[in-house]
Amino acid sequence: MVVGLGINDFSTALNPGEPWADLDALAADYRTAYLGFLDELRARYGKSTSIVLTYPTMSNATALADSVQQVVRQRNSQGDGRVKALHYDNAALGLDLLGCDWHPSLHDHKALAGALGSFIAGLPLRW
Repeated sequence: MVVGLGINDFSTALNPGEPWADLDALAADYRTAYLGFLDELRARYGKSTSIVLTYPTMSNATALADSVQQVVRQRNSQGDGRVKALHYDNAALGLDLLGCDWHPSLHDHKALAGALGSFIAGLPLRW
């Protein structure tokens, strides 16, 4: 299972009226919600399902990357070794981000699919 959450949450500055005082508060809530979501996925799909959390390079912050890595470390430290993280390094993959509003282009989607396929091929999966 592949999950990619949080890009929109961390791609823009916080605005007045949002419930978080700062980026640290947003990141803390994000991690709590992500851990809860993983609990739901585990309950539904069982312990044997591998879950890959993806996150891209973001030019404006490392809060997303740090948060995803913390979520994976916490799950792993609790004995859930089938939760992994995959960082998409935009520069290394040669992404052009020429889709609307800096979204991936068709070229980028092919590169991302290749990176994801290679990562999944390295997991101890039994089909």
